[in-house]
Amino acid sequence: MEDAGFLAADVQQKLTSFTDGNLRQSDENGFAEDTGVATADVQLKLASGDFTENNIRTTTATGFAKDSGVAIADVQTKVSAATEDNIATFDDEGFVQDSTKAIADVQFKVATATDGHVASFDENGFVEDSGKAVADLQTKLTTFTENNVRTSDASGFAKDSGVAVADVQTKLTTFTQGDMLAVDASGFYTDSGIATSNVMQKVASATADHVATLNAAGEVVDSGIASADVQQKLASATAGDILTATAAGFYQDSGTALADVQLKLSGHTAGNVLTVNANGFMTDSGVKFDDTGSASTDVWSASKVMDYVTDSISGIN
Repeated sequence: MEDAGFLAADVQQKLTSFTDGNLRQSDENGFAEDTGVATADVQLKLASGDFTENNIRTTTATGFAKDSGVAIADVQTKVSAATEDNIATFDDEGFVQDSTKAIADVQFKVATATDGHVASFDENGFVEDSGKAVADLQTKLTTFTENNVRTSDASGFAKDSGVAVADVQTKLTTFTQGDMLAVDASGFYTDSGIATSNVMQKVASATADHVATLNAAGEVVDSGIASADVQQKLASATAGDILTATAAGFYQDSGTALADVQLKLSGHTAGNVLTVNANGFMTDSGVKFDDTGSASTDVWSASKVMDYVTDSISGIN
């Protein structure tokens, strides 16, 4: 026998406690011991074709590492600047970021809504059911003329009225309250300047075909005279002729000029004799028939003259 060069204290003895198939490791003295890990549970180095450098490793169904196929550069790391309860969105590279929108400001599904209704905003800016059906909304007009007035059809929707805005009467800017309206040259209403209190109303009590006259207040009233009894303008008449009455009581031209009619004498003495002047009109002669008178203006009758002559002759004899 020869010396092997090893101390007895450095020689590994046969393990007395181990599990077949487990891996060995060194204890603090450098001797082999059972690791408690089965060789079947040990991950071997991945073969060169089974991984890509800088890819993330994941675990197989049996717990061994494998290449995930995802590069570390494509892995989202913790968002360093974020506000708690904010919504997360994606940036232009596809990574999650803080949207700066609080989840309290996010609109969720409307719990109470009617299908086909229009959505509107409530006082907090959230969408709610407006209570208005889409079928009741006015859509864009397909047939219309620009600047025409809109009116409503039988269903309550706007339609083109066919009337231009330029032809619509706008509110009067200059007027007096209570005045009547008149129409100007363009067909628009204007203030007539006549108060309604000065306008004749319908006569409440009147007979058809009667002539209208004015009362003391300047209002039209029924005159009580039928229009059939009113003298119309003469169709044929000579200016200056005297009018006479027909059998029906209407005036007619007499054919006699007023200039040829003797008017009432304005200066005369009752009982005086009338004579005819150069124009053929009667005048006061200044004398009168008076058998008792002896003035130069007294004219005696023939019997008076005979009596006077007889008496005078008798006196001579």
